[in-house]
Amino acid sequence: MAVLPLQAQNSANRPTHYLALQLGGGEANNIMPHSDIKPDAGAAGNVAFLYEMHKGSFLFGLGVGAQYQFTGEKLDTYTESFARVDRSGEPVQYEYVYSPLNGREHDVRITVPVYFGLEWGSVGYTILGAKASYSLVSSSRTTADLLTQGVYAWGIEPIRTEGVNDCTPLGYYPKQGYASDDTYEECLWVALSLEAGAYLPININKVRMRIGAYAEYAFRIGSLPSLPIADYSKVDVSPYTQNMVDLQQNLLLNPVLNSSLISDRLHNMEVGIRWTVLFDVTHHTPPCHCMRD
Repeated sequence: MAVLPLQAQNSANRPTHYLALQLGGGEANNIMPHSDIKPDAGAAGNVAFLYEMHKGSFLFGLGVGAQYQFTGEKLDTYTESFARVDRSGEPVQYEYVYSPLNGREHDVRITVPVYFGLEWGSVGYTILGAKASYSLVSSSRTTADLLTQGVYAWGIEPIRTEGVNDCTPLGYYPKQGYASDDTYEECLWVALSLEAGAYLPININKVRMRIGAYAEYAFRIGSLPSLPIADYSKVDVSPYTQNMVDLQQNLLLNPVLNSSLISDRLHNMEVGIRWTVLFDVTHHTPPCHCMRD
């Protein structure tokens, strides 16, 4: 009988394949390009189904997922001005003074992440990646404390109802709270991401877990979000004819992201914690230790 020689193979050089479930959450906000607009702390959540291939210390992954963000921004003072005539027929700049003007957005997106990484033994890891995302549902809520005032060419100070000064008979109404809700269209995002963390020491066959901190910086591709715009040509905004009921019922609030202070450089930042469970789905073919004549 003739015995064939067998060559040993190092299983460490073979790729290992995983399917993974990933959950994450943290804080999110828009990066404001203008100092007058300040971002409020928001919230974020994400889930993804992934495929990962590990070979030696390197890993590669891609997948599909969903992302939710709650963001907000604030303008301490914002003024809209309209050239009108008052109730005596005199020219006046009729102004809506918002102090403050607050925006809130809810955005649900579908995401496609791609990433590369390096494992530090069986303890830690670092991942760099990119993610494209497309909005499925976006809604906004704008709230404001608003008063109306009149600015005359002869006046040093605007005419307004404030304190004991009651100018409501002239069409200038005191500060009150208002709110508007609407949906809008977001654009495509492309984000760069960094994640680093550690593998958890668990003893489950063919299962690995890791937890890490992540940061994502997203760029909007194309124009700004298509938010609703207040069309004041269809609404009475004159101190000559507008009463308090008209103001309360017909006021249209422009979202903060629609203000003239926002430029096309509106970016987004998200930071948080991610937990990932990896299931080893590698198909292992046992080596042949057979002999033949």
